[in-house]
Amino acid sequence: SKGTSVTPDEMAEKYGADALRLYILFEAPFEDTIQWSEDRMNGTFRFLNRVWDTVLAITTAPPPPGAPESLPSAVGGDLPDNWAAMPDEAVRGLRRKVHQTIAKVTEHIENLRFNTAVSSLMILSDTLRKFVHAGGAAHPAAREAAEALALLLAPMAPHVADELWERLGGEGPLYRGPWPQSDPDLAAED
Repeated sequence: SKGTSVTPDEMAEKYGADALRLYILFEAPFEDTIQWSEDRMNGTFRFLNRVWDTVLAITTAPPPPGAPESLPSAVGGDLPDNWAAMPDEAVRGLRRKVHQTIAKVTEHIENLRFNTAVSSLMILSDTLRKFVHAGGAAHPAAREAAEALALLLAPMAPHVADELWERLGGEGPLYRGPWPQSDPDLAAED
């Protein structure tokens, strides 16, 4: 009655449906009520933009000299040797984080703990961004992480995830695709 309400349509128009959906899922546990905050809404919008920029950096990175032009899907598979120079420790750390995140997000979604699932994706995104900024954009571990991130993001931000998946060379909508599987050996701490 006082004209102070905010409608979901306004926020979807301003930030996009995926950012709105992520905000609602991330703000509190499923059974709790949330206090609306446009500042925090900005946070999920910025998160999606960082994911977008990171995946774009990976998809546009030129392959190293002598390497094939394209890299096959790496999620759940073996990575090619000597694709791009990165310290083994950094590669192992990224792959460990990917497979730990797959296990965590799978469990969180099954238990309707969407806020912690989104939080786990944010942590994976930051780890991937650091790897890319350290010069690993052309490394297969970066592609593996980007593919896993797109697949795990799909239930919560389907439009962005589908677009990222297409840019990564995937085909078809992600809701029809397989869910990634965590490799316990890769997820284990040293």
